[in-house]
Amino acid sequence: MEALLRSEPDALLTVNQQVAAGAGAGFAIAILATPTELIKCRMQAQSALADGAVTAEVKYNSLLDVTKQVWRSEGGARGLFKGLFPTMTCEVPGNAAMFGVYEALKQHFAGGTDTSGLGHGSLIIAEGLAGGASWASVYPTDVIKSVIQIDDYKNPNIRVRSMFLKKDC
Repeated sequence: MEALLRSEPDALLTVNQQVAAGAGAGFAIAILATPTELIKCRMQAQSALADGAVTAEVKYNSLLDVTKQVWRSEGGARGLFKGLFPTMTCEVPGNAAMFGVYEALKQHFAGGTDTSGLGHGSLIIAEGLAGGASWASVYPTDVIKSVIQIDDYKNPNIRVRSMFLKKDC
C-alpha cells in the first residue's frame, strides 16, 4: 500500500497517506482474518457457555474440528467467510485509525515529519495510543461481528437477525 501511495521512491508518507495505507491493509487483513476470527469466536463462545451458568454440550473438540464442521455444514469456504463484511467494517477503519494516529503522534513527538530520531519510549507510547484509538473506533462493530460469526447456520437466532432488520437500529 505504501508503494502505491508514495509520490516518489523512498518518499515519506503523509498522515493522510498513512490512513489510506491502513485502510488498504485492513481490507487485506479482513480477507485473511475472517476464517480465523470465525473459528476463534466459535471456540470462545463454546468455552464461555461451558464455564457459565448455561449447560451446553461440547460441539467442537479443536480448532481443526470447528473448521471441518463449518466446511461440511455451512457451505465450504462460504461458511468460513461468514462475517466477512462485518470483519471489514472493523479492520478497514480500525487499521486506518491505527496507522494515522501512530504517524500523527510520531510527528508530534518529533516536532516535524522526520521521525527517524525518536526513541523507543516515544514509539511505544505512539503505538499504544494508536492501538487504543483503533479499538475505540471499532469495538462495538467487533462485538456485532462476533455475534454474527457464532450464530447457528441452520437455526439462526431471531434476535441476531432482527437486530439488523429493524429500521430503528
